Formats: sequence, C-alpha cells, structure tokens
Amino acid sequence: MKRFGVVRMIVLLFFSAVHATTDPCQNYGVINQARRSSAAETDDPDLDICDIYLDPGWYRFTSYTGGVIPTSCVQPYHCSTQVPVWMNGTLPQGDDIVIRTACGNLGVPSDCCTIPFDIRVKRCTEPGGVFYVYELEPTYSCPMAYCAGNLPLCPDGEVYDDFHKHCIETRPVVPCDFERHGFCEWLQERNDDLNWAKTTGEHSSGSVLPGVDHTKETAAGSYAFIQSTASNQPGDTARFISPVIVPSETDTCNINFYYQVDGSEAGMLRIYKKGYHSNRRSLVWTSPLNRVNAWTVTTVSLVHANPFQVIIEGTLESDGQSAVSLDDVSFSPGCSSDVDGAVRLVDGAMFGEGRVEIYYDHEWGTICNRSWTQTNGDVICSQLGYTRALSRSQQYPAPASTPIHLDDVSCSSANVTKISSCSHSRWGHYHPHCDHQRDVSVACTGQWHRCRDTEFTCSNTICVPPEVRCDFTNDCGDNSDEQGCGEYPGRCDFQDGLCSWEQGASDSADWVRTDGGTVSSTEAPPTDHRTRTGGKYLLLEAASTGRTRNAVLTLSEYYLSTTEDCKIFFHYFMTTSTGQLSLRLATRRDLGNPVGMTMTSSTGRRWIREEMVVPINTTFQVSFEGQIEPSSGVIAIDDVSLTPSCVEVQVDSTKDDAKAAPRDSGLPPPTIAAIVVVCFVVPLGLIAAAFSLCYLRRKNSANELREAVHELEQRSGHDNPCIEHHYDHLHMHQTGQHSQAAQANGTAVTFQNLQRCQRANGIQKQTQMPPVGASSDEKSVPQGLTVNMDSSGYAFLQKSAMCPAYTTDTAYTDPALCRFLKHHGFSEFTDMFTDKGLTLSFLHSASEKDLISFGIPIAIAVSVLKKLHEQPSSENEYTSLNVGAASGQPAIKPITNVHV
Repeated sequence: MKRFGVVRMIVLLFFSAVHATTDPCQNYGVINQARRSSAAETDDPDLDICDIYLDPGWYRFTSYTGGVIPTSCVQPYHCSTQVPVWMNGTLPQGDDIVIRTACGNLGVPSDCCTIPFDIRVKRCTEPGGVFYVYELEPTYSCPMAYCAGNLPLCPDGEVYDDFHKHCIETRPVVPCDFERHGFCEWLQERNDDLNWAKTTGEHSSGSVLPGVDHTKETAAGSYAFIQSTASNQPGDTARFISPVIVPSETDTCNINFYYQVDGSEAGMLRIYKKGYHSNRRSLVWTSPLNRVNAWTVTTVSLVHANPFQVIIEGTLESDGQSAVSLDDVSFSPGCSSDVDGAVRLVDGAMFGEGRVEIYYDHEWGTICNRSWTQTNGDVICSQLGYTRALSRSQQYPAPASTPIHLDDVSCSSANVTKISSCSHSRWGHYHPHCDHQRDVSVACTGQWHRCRDTEFTCSNTICVPPEVRCDFTNDCGDNSDEQGCGEYPGRCDFQDGLCSWEQGASDSADWVRTDGGTVSSTEAPPTDHRTRTGGKYLLLEAASTGRTRNAVLTLSEYYLSTTEDCKIFFHYFMTTSTGQLSLRLATRRDLGNPVGMTMTSSTGRRWIREEMVVPINTTFQVSFEGQIEPSSGVIAIDDVSLTPSCVEVQVDSTKDDAKAAPRDSGLPPPTIAAIVVVCFVVPLGLIAAAFSLCYLRRKNSANELREAVHELEQRSGHDNPCIEHHYDHLHMHQTGQHSQAAQANGTAVTFQNLQRCQRANGIQKQTQMPPVGASSDEKSVPQGLTVNMDSSGYAFLQKSAMCPAYTTDTAYTDPALCRFLKHHGFSEFTDMFTDKGLTLSFLHSASEKDLISFGIPIAIAVSVLKKLHEQPSSENEYTSLNVGAASGQPAIKPITNVHV
C-alpha cells in the first residue's frame, strides 16, 4: 500500500510543475456524470464507474446532481461504484490552492478512509457564482471512482431541468388525430380570444369546414377547427400549447401536421416556439396568404437547444366566413432527449406503431423479442404515453448496423413505468438466435399522460392547472374540469337567476339579467361568456341622459380565507372608458372601507377573465359595483365564483371574531351512541385478543424452533455447522436468566439468519426466539444444541461439534478462518471464503490482487487483509485449531478474468 503512496506523490509533483504557470480555474477538464452522486447506488456491475484510466489533471464536475466532491463519508456501493472516493476536509474559502485528503472507502468497520491519498482543490468564481476544481489522479484499481454531488438521480427517460429544479419527461408528444376524447396532450391557452373545437365532416354541411378528415378520409373522422361567428372580431385567435419538449442533442426535432385554411377571406395558421425557461415566443412558420381548401401536409423544423413548447395559433381574419382546420399532428423522434432508458417507435406505418428502440450508452438500439409478452408491450406503450399495446404481428426490422441492446425482457406488471426497470439481460448481451428479424415492434392505442400531483387530471387524461377547475371554461376539451363544482361557494352563471347573489338596496340601478337580445344598446354582448346563443349574463347600460348610474351585486354571507388559494374569479365585458367595475371585499373589521380591485379600461367587445386573491385569514363579504356615465356604453359580468378555500362563516355583529358555520352531521343520537361503543369497546377487545395470541405463540415458540432446526438439518446436512446464519433483530431482553456462554469448539448456528437459511432451503415456517430460560430447558431446544448469549445480548444456537478438518474434497472449511472472520465482523462472508478453499494461513501471504482473482470483491478483500495485518500478534488465537492442509494453499483454481 505504501508503494502506491510514493507513486502518487511523484505524479502529483510532476503535474504540479507542468501546470504551475496555468490557472486551474481557466484550464480544466469537465466531468458531467450525474451517476457520481452519493445518492446513486450501484446495482449493476456492468455500469460501475471506474477512474483507473482517468488522465491526471484538473477537473470540474458539472452534473445537475452537484459539482462538489462530498466532504463526509460515503458508503461503499454508492456513487455508481464499489469503492467511492470522498474528500476528508473543508472546501477552500480563499483563492489559494489547498491540499486535501481523498478517501477511498472499502467498507472496513470504523474506517471510512481506508485508502487515503492527497488531491489539490481550488475555489473559482464566474459571473454565475462559485465553483471548485480538483487536481485528480487515476484510482489504483477498479471499480473505484470519485464522487460528485448528492442529489437524487432523475428516473430513466427523464432529465433534470436546471431552471425549474425538477425532473421532466423527455418523450415526444403523443401524436394526435383528434379521433379520441379531448385534444390528446394539447392544452387550450387561456389568454387567447376563443378555443379550438372539434367536429366531423358529418356536422360541417353548409359551412366552409372540410367535409372529411385526413386520418380516415371520411365524413365520420374528426379534426380540430376554429370558425368565425357573429360574435367574433377580425383577428380573434385560438391557441394550442404542447407539453414541454426536451429535444435530442443529435437528431432534428420536427413537427408534422395537416391543415386547411378556407373561407371568403382566409384565416391564418402559425407555429411558434416558446422557451420553457425564458418564456419568449418566436415565430417559426406561417400559412400561405391564399386559401388552402384541401388537406395539406407541412413539416416544420424546431431548432432549439433547450426545453421548449410549441404553440399552434389559428387566426380568423374576417368577420364573415373564415375557418382554420387542423388534423394529424405529430413530432419526430428527435423531439425526445437522448437519455439512457428512453424509448421511441421507428418506421411504423401509422401513429403509435413501429419498431421499439431504446437509448443506451450514446446510441439507439433494439430489443430482441425472445419471450416477449403482452405485459412488456403495455409497459412500452405506457412509457410512450399510450394506454396499452395491441396484438399485431407486423415487424419493422432495423438496419444491420443498429445494435441490439436488450434481450430476455420480462415485466412482472404493466404498472412498471419504464421498460428498463423490468428484468432483462445485461446491456448488449443477447442470445445467438437474436437478429433484427426478431426486433420488438409494437402498436399502441389510447392516450394518457401521468399528470403531476399539482395538476388536475381530466377525464380524457389531459392535465390542466388546478386553478382552471370550475372557472366556467372548458379547458379539458371534454368539460370534465367543469363538473363536480358544488363545493365552490357563490358560483353562478346566471342562467336560472341570481343564485345566492342579491341586488343592492341603496344603489341607483339594478343589474339586468339578459341574453342581449332584449336590450336597447347595440353594444351589449351578443352571447354570454361561454359563447352560447341565448346564454344569460348581467348587464348595466348607460342612461341616454341624466346622471351616472351605479348598480351593486352582493353575497350576503361572510367568508373566511383559510389558505392562499381563496380567490374570487369572474368574467366581465366593458365597452365604456369613462365608467368602472369594482370588486370589493368588505372586511369584518373595516366594513366602511372595503378593499378590492377596479377595472376601468374597455375590453374591446370581448369577455375577459379576472380573479382576485383574498389575503389569508381575512373575514370578508364580497360585492360588485358598476358605475357608468350617460351615453357611454355597457358593463356586463358573467360566470362568478369563489374557490373552496373561501369558507362560509357566521359573524356575530357584537364581536370581531368569526366562526365557521356548523354543519349538520345528519346522524341521530342512537347512531352516535353506537359509534362511540364501536370506537371504544371494540379496540379494547382487540387489545385483549392480541395479548392472548401473543401468549399462545410464545408458549409454542420452542416447539416451532425445534421443528425448524430439525428441518434445516435434514435439508442442509448435520455435517456443516460452520455456516453462519444471522437472524436479524432476535434479542433476548431478559439476559439475566442466561449464563454467558464460554467459547466452545465449532461455530455457532445463530438465530440471526436461521430465517434466511430456511428460505434458501425451501422452509417457509417463521422461527421465533425461544422463551426466556430456554437454555436451561432441555425440552425447549433440539438435542445437541444450546441457547447462549453473545456480547450484544443476541441469542444464538450453538453446536458442540468440531469444525471438520480441511480436506481436498468438496468441503473446504478452515475453522481458524471461521473464527477470524466472525471475530472481526465478517461472518456474512464466511461462505464466500470457504467455498473457494481459502485458509487463514493462505491469507497471511496473500495480497488484495490474489483475493480479487478468486472473485472476492475488492472492498471485502482489502478490508479483511487490513484487519489481518493490523493484529498479527493474535494469529495464534485463530490457528490454535486444526488449520487444515499443511501447504496452506487453496485447493481450487484461481479466477483469472478480473482486471486490476
């Protein structure tokens, strides 16, 4: 070990001299591997990181999991390696280069810095903040690697969004043919003038809309559209916005769609990109100015380095006959980031169909269909955003140059979120019978998308923000966000009256509930907010002469804002620039001076959505007041509601406090009495039953133990007492009744792993700890076994038989080695050493490389030898028994395919 320290020091001095004239903050290599995080555990040896071939020099870690080597102990098998390297020391605060101790942790008990060596660290600054660079050298063995960062890894198929600080999916947007419910994964934008709708050719007769769709080419096929009506204005727009797209770094991201623009004066169709981080829009495509009255396909390239969204905007250019139609919108595979575990469908004849390709180690490859199941296909389709896989025999073989990444895939459940999470062969290893004629191909159907916890899931699986729930707008496309809104107080669309709202008593006018067809003003809205002919709303008209008119609308109840989500939202229409509409909150403590908001600008003959957030813990009464000058237009309000976080309260006019209105439980007194009996009497009975069961199980535990050990001996043989079996957490709490066992020849068969050994031998019975005093009761313990206590208070079962001597047949057991491993806390590795014929005598002359060649993991090899060499004077303690073969050499051939 010391010779490695000398070599390292020489290497450090050499490279220090070479780089003495350069600034490490300006000259460094970059390591961007999220799997180096201390939160990343290794579970596949093929994926272990090893820095044995790392070029010496200065490095900066840039992964999203963190750019700093951890300064506290990192346990083995973390940082995606077996032996993680952490830094023992603080990060520098000044500009000087400092020397710190790097620690390789081999898992030795009480020694987290098993392999110490020096590295140099420098603190650097840039406009974005502070970062650190490290002068690193190659590790001396594999798998051993430097750690960096501590954040959890994003799941397979997702990437970390540095701007919003969370993981986001990277799959392409699901293709949309508008045949199913809703609009697939496209959302209606809220700040446009109208919404995209959906229809079929069967319902387009007599209009400028297409008579057939593009997907089915029949009148029964569906497509999306906007069309001018009497209530529209020239320039009115409708916008779809896509989910977030994380584009590939190597392939081009394209959007493909079919469209028509028709009418006496054609409308327009535009495609925008909106930066997910910057929120800035940029125009990437515009439809021709002339009419396009047949389905026309267009492919638009979406060149963007960072995550973005796509906006499809349709504009009505005339108040006459004008329409824009859209169908079969899809994205290319390049609209998905290249991350390990991502999947895509390639070369399919239709949407949702094709050869399955999975990304791994910087390239796309295929999956062999050996043992492929319907469940596997469902997982693939779910990962791509579909509901399930169809049973189809169509194959789409890959070119010969495409690698085969996976074979023997088996998913236990369709609820698995990623195909890479299912059991499978090692990456790149497959059966000789696999070729590209056996590439997995699937056809997916149904579309669904996992909404985040902060989103509302529509019935058609579209995700919308929670604030659009019950706001009188069909944001889902199937109106499911406007259903079940009974918990929203003050909610009213004025179709059947004023609901719980009341006209003011001291104002000069009333709000008129109308559909616009019975009023004198030509400026009144032609439809209500939801564009329904004949739909009702409240209107305040200006008088032709005279004085200013004012009208008040009030909710008589008081409310308490219980959270920050208590809001009042409404829609209003205003054509006057000299009047105003006020939303007022008369608080309980200041009724004469209400707070609120006031709208004074004309809306341009269109409905506008507005909302007001009520400060938390405010008790208030809400009212609207419209004021309008003579001959100056109209003011209208429609679709008003409070959110459920505004809770109705009772207000005592003599006090300042408010209490939530009591709710009738609806239960008669006899029922309440019965509930009380059930809540108190039944639990007492259950507790008594539990104590009785405990007593009976404790009484029978000795018999169960005897049966379990007897069955274990029958299955594993009576002549193998040196195998340690740890049965976790069996603790004798009353140790006073047990005498401390003296060391006896042979190895104890402990309770601590008796359970695990039983499972390995097909024994399902769960053995319990014998009752207190069992060691002195011969009837409680199988013959030939003794219950004793170790120093930690754990019960163990001991045989008095001598461990058999070392021989050259199939049993290679060295009692001295057994005792050494147990004494130093390596009992669980006894089988690993004895199965390979290793002896304690051999270990005294062996090196780490020798043990690794026998298949012993590097962390275990170094830890065992370190303990052995730390206490050479205690060797006789372990060799006093029969050591075995005089030569002390292993009786099996070493493993030679391990590289160190």
